[in-house]
Amino acid sequence: MSKQSAVDVFDMQTFIEDCERYRQRRNWSRVEMAAHVECSLSTLKWILDGQRPPGLRLVVLMANTCDLSLDKYRIEVST
Repeated sequence: MSKQSAVDVFDMQTFIEDCERYRQRRNWSRVEMAAHVECSLSTLKWILDGQRPPGLRLVVLMANTCDLSLDKYRIEVST
């Protein structure tokens, strides 16, 4: 069984766009959002700017923080 990353099983672009919209609606700075999702500002910037995909732990923290269901972003993966 091969190991899959979060990028392989989620529509990461749409997920990140929705997280960014949530941040803007809350009027949070990126510093505030980074504190809420327990990551560094530089990591959050790379993710929101599309330069680096988040790991699964951060995907879960971001989804919880932004009140997003990961089912919405799941990609069907053939086995």
